[in-house]
Amino acid sequence: MHCPKCKGFMVSERFTDFSLVFYAWRCINCGTIIDTTILQNKKRPLIMIGDLCALKV
Repeated sequence: MHCPKCKGFMVSERFTDFSLVFYAWRCINCGTIIDTTILQNKKRPLIMIGDLCALKV
């Protein structure tokens, strides 16, 4: 797998967050980390600043 940022080599790595353990890809050149959550978030459309201001609670 090649890094989408620098085209470097990516390796699978184990990460832990408190009690959560997950695996993601990390670029050995630039350090970019990609997992399923990051990929899903990149697919979602961005909220425009005006739309964000309209969401006041």
